[in-house]
Amino acid sequence: MEEVEIHSWRDFLLHYKLLFITVFTGIFFGVVLFLGWNYYQEYQSVTRNKSSTVFSRASQIDEVNSKEIQELLLQNLDIFDNDSSSAYPIFARLLIAKTYFEQNKIDEAIKSYQWILDNNNNNYFLWVTKIRLSKLFQNINKIPEAIEILSEASSKEPPPNGLKELVENELGNCYYQSGNIDKAKAFWQSAFNLSKSKDKKIFYQIKIDNAISNLAN
Repeated sequence: MEEVEIHSWRDFLLHYKLLFITVFTGIFFGVVLFLGWNYYQEYQSVTRNKSSTVFSRASQIDEVNSKEIQELLLQNLDIFDNDSSSAYPIFARLLIAKTYFEQNKIDEAIKSYQWILDNNNNNYFLWVTKIRLSKLFQNINKIPEAIEILSEASSKEPPPNGLKELVENELGNCYYQSGNIDKAKAFWQSAFNLSKSKDKKIFYQIKIDNAISNLAN
């Protein structure tokens, strides 16, 4: 009788062996994923707090001392680069790029902007960076590059509504500098139509009128 029971349990275990292994494996990986996710969340919380602390220190420095702000941010780039859950790395790179440009370190400024384009998926910050990079290219008279960076074909998504007006204005500036007055007028007119600010509409109209005047001359 005992031998029959032993064989019965053995057959039962052999029959459901695969099921037991599957269940055990599922539980094991579930626990690992749970612990891993908790660790990741805690790690991101720590790095986010570190980023916040550094950026808070930087914001307390007078803007006149931009080099001091830049040095503080550069010294802590490893903290920002490990923070993937906040916008502090983007703010830091934007400030660093701005200071590099003021120091006439154009290549370094472009690298900082490019880092944002390569490492950020937020459409708003992507277009903020594109606008600033376009301004930089305009300032060094690289108009084709300034236009290309703002072309919607260069991005997976078009600029959000809040930035569309700025993009159209910058494209107008680019084409005006390149001598294509008709295109410049068209983009400024688009910016005019998008703007909800009376003062900005006046500003765009002045640009359009000046462009027409230059054409007449």
